[in-house]
Amino acid sequence: MRILWGVAALITAALAGACARGGDELPAQAASVEEIAAASPDAAMKERWRDAAAKGQLPPLESLPGGRRGVVVRTPAQVADAPRTPAAPVIQDTVVATVQPFSRVPLEEYTGAFTVTNATPGVITGTVTGRPEPFELHFKLPDAVRLVPLDLKSPHRLLVRDAVVNQSLRRELFLSTADRAPMLVFISDGAMRPYARRFEEIPLDVRQLPPGADAVSRVTVTLGGAAATLRPGDRARLTVGGMPLEVFLETSYWTPPDRIETVEGDAYHVTLMLYRPTPG
Repeated sequence: MRILWGVAALITAALAGACARGGDELPAQAASVEEIAAASPDAAMKERWRDAAAKGQLPPLESLPGGRRGVVVRTPAQVADAPRTPAAPVIQDTVVATVQPFSRVPLEEYTGAFTVTNATPGVITGTVTGRPEPFELHFKLPDAVRLVPLDLKSPHRLLVRDAVVNQSLRRELFLSTADRAPMLVFISDGAMRPYARRFEEIPLDVRQLPPGADAVSRVTVTLGGAAATLRPGDRARLTVGGMPLEVFLETSYWTPPDRIETVEGDAYHVTLMLYRPTPG
C-alpha cells in the first residue's frame, strides 16, 4: 500500500507538471483509477493499480493530493543588434608580409577589371566592375620593400578568391596589368599532398619539395622562363620580359607521411608573395 501511495504522489506530480507545461490547470483531485493507471509508464504498475481497486484496497481517490499551478507567461528577451560598420584592416608590426583586401561590402571572389583610383604606401584603392564602392588592397612587403608606383591611367586586372577548396582555406590575390604582367600577388594555399600547382591567371608554377637534411621544405617558384628555389623567409629576384620581380616565401609547411592522419587542416601548406619592387 505504501508503494502505491508513493507512486500516486509521483504520478500526481507528473500530471501537474504536464498540465503546467501545456498551460492548463491540474484538477483538484484525481478523476479515476484508469486516469492514474494511464499516467503510469510501467505496465506492471498499471495492473497493480487495477488489482488494488478491484479488491477495494485503494484509499478514496478524493484523498489523493491534487494541486493547482497558475499559467506562466514568459516574455521573450529582445536585444537590439546595432548595425556594424566594417573597419579597414590594420596590419600589425609583427607581420612580415601580407595582402588584405577590404571593402565595406564583402567580396569573397572576383575576377575582372580593376580601376586604380589612388595608391599610397601600403594601400591601393580602386573599383571593380559593377560595384561603385571603393575596393582596397592593404599590404605590407618584407624588409620595408616598396612597391613600384602604379600608373593610375592604365587599366589593371584583379583576381580575388577567399574560399574553402578540398577542405583547404585558399586565399589568392593577383593584381596585374591588363596584359597580365604581375604587380602584386599573394597566395596562401594547402593540400593533403605535397603542394604543386600551376596558375592560370599568370604563368606561375609553385612546387613544394621534400625536406632536406636540414628538415626544411623548400619551394620552387617558376614565372615565365625564370625560376628560384627558396627556403621559408627567403627573397629572390626574377626577371620576366625585362621586368624585375621579387618573390618572397613566407612559409612552407610539410607533414611527414606517417603523421598525416593526425593532422587537423592542411598537411602541406605554402604562403608566398610576388611583387614588383621599386628600382634600387
